[in-house]
Amino acid sequence: MRWVLTFSAFLLMAFNRPVWADDRDNIMAAFGRCGVFADDRTWLNCIYGAVQPMRGKLGLPPAPPSQTNLVPSLALMPQVPPPPPSSRERENEGGVISFLVGGQKILTNVPLTDYSTDHDGLFTITLANEEVWREVPGSPLPHWRGPASHYVASISKGALNSFNLIIDGEGIKYKVQRVR
Repeated sequence: MRWVLTFSAFLLMAFNRPVWADDRDNIMAAFGRCGVFADDRTWLNCIYGAVQPMRGKLGLPPAPPSQTNLVPSLALMPQVPPPPPSSRERENEGGVISFLVGGQKILTNVPLTDYSTDHDGLFTITLANEEVWREVPGSPLPHWRGPASHYVASISKGALNSFNLIIDGEGIKYKVQRVR
């Protein structure tokens, strides 16, 4: 039963938004220190206290001292604000709902510098920012005829961590995956 609660708490943290590895490592280490409590209620309060650094990072209300005091090393953990997220980390924000339904903009109005299609008609595009994206089987086949520089792409998050590409003026949503 304890491992289920621990795993559930970990999943909540992992899917809520990106976190730096050292914060997760500290929290997981704090989970280990909670194992000394034989009483289930005290153990669970310790787990709640152990995730306090994450709660602060996510802007959630703080855990009460009755929980945080059960994890003595939390007082020694620095409570400095994290650095601002990089653009790649901002792409991944949004939580569980966003993971399920998508919608966040990844790239907006980026010109193509090259495109090609393979023997199955699936395209690979290179964007002006040097990212390369490949169409996922099952998407509509493109009908591009002009030079790559005539096309502008926008990419957004899709459902279940997929990506959608729309070429400006087409109105067709292609499923793609990043190659580089």
